[in-house]
Parts: sequence; C-alpha cells; structure tokens
Amino acid sequence: MKKRMFIMALFSLAVLIAPSLISASYNQRMTLDVDGMPFNFQDFPEDFNAGNSIMHWGNDIIDQDVLNVEHPEIDGSGVYVAILDTGLKSNWRDYFPEERIVEEWGRSFIDQGVMQAVTSGFYKSNIVESNDFLGEHPHGTHVTSTVIGFGMGGAYIQGVAPNANIIPVKVLDYYPGIGATFGTSEAVAAGIDYITDLALANPDSRFVISMSLGSLSPIDPVEEAAVDRAISAGVIVVASAGNSGTDGMGSPGSYAPVISVGASGLASYTPQYGYSGEWMRSSWWVRDVPEDNVAVSYVAGFSSRERNDLWAQELDIVAPGSWIVGPYPVGPGQAHTPWWAEGSGVYGTYYYVGGTSMAAPHVSGVVALMLQANPTLMQAEVEQLLRSSADVLPFSGSQVVYNPRTGSFYSATWGTDGLNAVGYGLLQADAAVQAALDA
Repeated sequence: MKKRMFIMALFSLAVLIAPSLISASYNQRMTLDVDGMPFNFQDFPEDFNAGNSIMHWGNDIIDQDVLNVEHPEIDGSGVYVAILDTGLKSNWRDYFPEERIVEEWGRSFIDQGVMQAVTSGFYKSNIVESNDFLGEHPHGTHVTSTVIGFGMGGAYIQGVAPNANIIPVKVLDYYPGIGATFGTSEAVAAGIDYITDLALANPDSRFVISMSLGSLSPIDPVEEAAVDRAISAGVIVVASAGNSGTDGMGSPGSYAPVISVGASGLASYTPQYGYSGEWMRSSWWVRDVPEDNVAVSYVAGFSSRERNDLWAQELDIVAPGSWIVGPYPVGPGQAHTPWWAEGSGVYGTYYYVGGTSMAAPHVSGVVALMLQANPTLMQAEVEQLLRSSADVLPFSGSQVVYNPRTGSFYSATWGTDGLNAVGYGLLQADAAVQAALDA
C-alpha cells in the first residue's frame, strides 16, 4: 500500500505532529501557520473607541491606506470569499458582524476514512458533508479576520475587504484518534467543488477560494481536477505557498494556475528608518509604516521558496504574514466570549500569529477588491495583474529582525541560495485595484 508523506504544522500553543503509525494512502492537509504569541493588551491605545477604524501594519504596508483615499467605494462589496480551513469558532459573532458571514452557505467536509484508517490501517475516502461549519481550532477564525477585519474591545481592526461576504468551509478538523488537526486531499477537493457549484448556480456573483493549507508534495490529482474545474467556472483560487522554507513549496499553492502567496514581514531595524519595525515601539503593529515598502520588508525564513528540482513549483507574490494580530480563542473557557466581554475574565483571545496562512488572506482580500472593481476578470488575468502591480523586492536580500522569543536580533536573509523567495514582489492593494479598473 502506497504511503504518502505526512507533514507537521507548528502552532502557538501546541506542536501538531502527524504520527507515523498509520499506513494509509492519503495526503494530509495541514494549516500553514507558525509562531503564535499572546497579544499584549497593554499595548492597545486607550483612546480607540467604537468610532475608530484601526489599520494594522499588514494593511498599511500593502498601501491600503492609499486605496482608502483613492477609491473608498472599493471594499469587497458583493464578492464572496470562501475560507477553506478549520471553520469558525462558536463565538465568531464576538469578532465579526453577522451580515458578513454567509451562514446558510457554510459547510463542512470531513473525511471519516481517516478514522477508519486508524483502526484498520486501510484508508478509503469517506467524505461527510454537513452545514456545521463550526470548528474547535481557531486557525480559520484568524484567517477570516484578515479578510474582513474584527472587533476588539469596542474597536474595529480594518480588514482588507471589509464588506466581502465570507463563506466558511471546514475541510480541516481535529481527529482524536491521531491527535492532530488536518484534512485530506479529498476533503479539500470536496470543498473546492462545493464553491464551484455555488459559482455555477450564481453566475452574476464572483467567488474567491482562499486556502491557508497545504502539503509538502506535488498536488494530488483529485485536488488538481477540483482546482481546474473551479478556475474554468470563474472562481479565483488563492493558496499559501507553505512554511517549509528552502525545502520548497507545498501544494496546492505550488500548482502553477493557483495564485500562490509567500510571507513577508516588517523589518525591525533599517538604516533609513532606524528601530521602527516589529516589536520596536509600543503598539508597533498599528503604527504608521514608511511609504518605502520595499526598504522595510523582509521574507520570513519559514516562507516556502520556489524550487523546481523537486516538482514544478510557481511562487507568485508575497504578502504580510509575520506577527499578524487576530482573534485566536484557545483553551478552556476561551471559546465563548472575548477578554473584554463583561464578566468574562478571559485573557488571550487575540494572538500574534505568523505563517503563509496569514499572508494568503491578504491576497484573497485584495482579489475581492479587484473583482468588485472589475467583475469580468478571470484567474490568469488576476494573477498577472497582481504580479505586475506588486512592489518588486530584491531577489536576494537581508534585513535585521527582532525575535521576541529569544530577545535578540537576527539577520533574515533570502535568495542567497538561488531560490526564488519573493515571486514577483510585495502585494500592493491600491495598484492592484487600479490595474483591475484599467484592464
């Protein structure tokens, strides 16, 4: 029986490792985030209130502030973004407006064949579909927050496409017999097919699929067929590049037709701007980012590089994916109310999380903006416009970055090994939307 490669994903509170005891022919699809840290509530400015909209560094560095001035009407309205992930936490209403989540279209696709393989050692796909899109893992909730923003203590943290419609599709789940949260190629393909069917049934609407998941292996034929069908139906497909660094890109992000996204960060120190980036100032994550985006950007070490000596891989673009703040309710008592809810006493509902999981929804949100601006765009056109409108990053570079875990600085380098870590550059929301308008 053929055994496929298992991968592992690192989370803030646990290391999820796929055990090697199961002999089964399925591809695990894991969430793609790494280093998570509790959000420091004391850094949050006291003067923010419900009337303020706060822009974090990730939106600032992709020039969403410029877009808000030039085209305030472009906010993702009318576009559907399907988040294929772990679903939403049961308390999602504490973070998101109800009208932004399309509950009636929410779905779950879980492969019960995995549990059968645990007991029998033999895997046969058995996809169970339901309308229960709630999940125990907060990953999907955090990813969603990047697209539409989130509430925190009466304030609104701006999303990339704040008026987009979110379709939560749970394709990753916790399997108790294995002790890990993941999915299979068949479950992911089922989720993709579901959104394709919705797009075909609603030809006057535009749909985006956002996948912060993957496996360090070539794309599975069942996923490839589902992606091809989605693109043919006019669905725009975006996926994380992976968190494997120089080991290469994961699928489905590595598949050329997919818009693949690597992760960038905000350099802690640069000669031009001094100590002004990550962790260098109080409330640094909501401080103004210098307009010279290239000068203050770096490629995260975990972000997968394009390397074609293993299998065909294509990296399109990088987007903010280092230390992104969002709702991440974890642990007993933290799945019901946020820390600021009256009488809750809950701490730690918001986390800084890093990974290409956090980068992909930045791009998915911008794609929603582009489709609102020009609903005629198809996959190849969107991909090309994203590439041509990006801020070109040096193929080889180095930046000074602070590691809050070790309390020390290090040099983040990329490209010295000859591998493409930057794609066509850093995502730019204003330029991408203008390119869409002009197309």
